[in-house]
Amino acid sequence: MTSDNREEDERREDQVEAVLFEAISHPTRIKMLFTLEKGPLGFSDMKRQVDVSSSGNLQHHIAKLSTLVKVDSNGDYVLSDEGREALAAIRSVRSVQTLNRNLPKVMTALAMLSYYSVQMTTPFILGTVDQLTPIFALLNTIIMGVVLYPAFLLMQRRLPAKTSDDT
Repeated sequence: MTSDNREEDERREDQVEAVLFEAISHPTRIKMLFTLEKGPLGFSDMKRQVDVSSSGNLQHHIAKLSTLVKVDSNGDYVLSDEGREALAAIRSVRSVQTLNRNLPKVMTALAMLSYYSVQMTTPFILGTVDQLTPIFALLNTIIMGVVLYPAFLLMQRRLPAKTSDDT
């Protein structure tokens, strides 16, 4: 394959991706895709379920979804294979967003668990265990969690998101 062919293929792929991203760039269109995932819908049912007041507005969104939504033999709108792939991509993005939102909580929980393990193990190793060891270990761990969680949140907000170009 020549470099001209490769460049042409890349341009075509870029164009396909641009059309896809434009299609899913509006919350109403995303809602339409998730609604159609449940089954075929006629125009009126789609308008009602997606809560679009204007028929013209719904028609505009349907036109933007032309590669992701098709009309079946009954005249109902259904997801195309590309539409199902777009939903999978949306779910992947949402999954990463959920993970990023929960990351400070997970980091804090792991740090607290590790710290509690050290707080409970060290007195046994040193032979200084008494009745208050578990209580002090728990209190120290809670205090550490209260300090670390905001620190992890701050770190997450200050660090730029890493992109594939950064690798």
